[in-house]
Amino acid sequence: MSKFQEYAEYLTRRWAELGGEAATQAVRQRTGIFREEQMPWTTDQPRAEALAEEFKAVQCPIFVRIAGELFHQQGHKDVGLGRKPSGNNWQTPNGPVASDIIVLKSLDGDGTFQWVDCFSSMGGPGAKPQWGVIEPNTDRTWLEPPPPDGPIVPTIDTTTTTGGEEDGMTESAVKALIDAAVAPLRDQIAKLQKNALLYGGSVALRSLNGQVLCAEGGGPTKPHEDFQITSRGDVGAWESYRLERGNG
Repeated sequence: MSKFQEYAEYLTRRWAELGGEAATQAVRQRTGIFREEQMPWTTDQPRAEALAEEFKAVQCPIFVRIAGELFHQQGHKDVGLGRKPSGNNWQTPNGPVASDIIVLKSLDGDGTFQWVDCFSSMGGPGAKPQWGVIEPNTDRTWLEPPPPDGPIVPTIDTTTTTGGEEDGMTESAVKALIDAAVAPLRDQIAKLQKNALLYGGSVALRSLNGQVLCAEGGGPTKPHEDFQITSRGDVGAWESYRLERGNG
């Protein structure tokens, strides 16, 4: 399996896990725009641009987060966003970017790049992941993605509107939106629980130089006896200490 296929599969999976489709459906429900041909680009361009911004507001943060995960968490240092100072772009902490382009740079130092169109209809009701290598686009220069800090919780106006194919949000759409927002929070909680230090748990103390604090013989066996302290390179029973709640 090529790494490009791995990237494409990761993009598709994380788009679903982070609630991309559910968030897009919520905007469809609110605006009454369910198909690309309903976007009024030829009849009312200002409204079409406003609608596109509403869709991008829930879609682009997820896309930028996925790129950040690939770069910062998965270790794929070739993955970048496409810097785009003007036009149809999206603002990130690292600068404005094209809302649907990943730029892959060669890690061999030869200065070559590859441009990939990652979404069809980004900024519209039909947005979905894809992986299509496109012609070089030198005005989309490589930009490091921002780190994926914190959960994605799309901000969506759920005010009921009329005139579309459906009126308001269905119960299933609301549930899908809630599930999409809560899922990343569940992931964060699981990570915190996994890495938390709990009373009764075992810890070791390692110095800046890499040595571990060791109580020789496992420490004194009677009160008021002196600790015989030394250092070790690895953590074993004598280098382990149990966390207990104090009396203060």
